[in-house]
Parts: sequence; C-alpha cells; structure tokens
Amino acid sequence: MFRRIDASGDGAITMEEFEAHMTDDIASGFFLLLDIDSSDAYTLFRLLDADGSHEIDADEFVLGCLKLRGPAKSVDLATLRSEHKRGMQKCHLQMRSVQAALQTLSAQLAMVASRPGVR
Repeated sequence: MFRRIDASGDGAITMEEFEAHMTDDIASGFFLLLDIDSSDAYTLFRLLDADGSHEIDADEFVLGCLKLRGPAKSVDLATLRSEHKRGMQKCHLQMRSVQAALQTLSAQLAMVASRPGVR
C-alpha cells in the first residue's frame, strides 16, 4: 500500500500524494480493513507523520497504521485524558511562575521609576 500511495517512488509520501489516494477504492479499503477512519486525510496524515517532517516514510506508515488500527479502547482514552491533565497542570504552573516573575519585575520597575531624577 505504501508503494501505491508513494506515486513519485521517492520513498516518502507527501500530503498531496496521500490526499490523492484517499478517494482511491483500494487505499480506502485498506484503511477500512484496519478499522482506521480515513475520512479526514489531513488528520490521518499528521498522525502517521511521527517525526513532523511533512512526509511519511515506510517505517512511519507501517508503525502508524499498526498503532491506529482498530477502535479506540477505553484504556487508550484514559491514558490520553491522564496525559492531557498532567500537561495542563504543568502549563498552569508555568503560567503562575511567569505571572509571579512579571509582577516582581513590574514592582522593581515602579521602584526604579519612582526615584528622583529617573524618567
């Protein structure tokens, strides 16, 4: 399937090549057989493009299809929720830290600006 979608034969699937084959009955059937929703080609391409290079090589294609095949399991969703929650907590801690640093900086600037002869 990888070779079929890689129309240029350069060993990498571009977004254009990928989209062109999503309407192809054989490619659609392949993803359907693996129980992978191919209706949103852009999202599927991004999920398969593990290294973010905007191209999918053979390893990314095979490993990505293996990871994405089948319906999402409750453990997958629970893992995603847990990781998202931890990420949001880290983000909030960073935001609080930045806010505290900005308040300190603002107070220091106000102090410097209040000195006689400083404009």
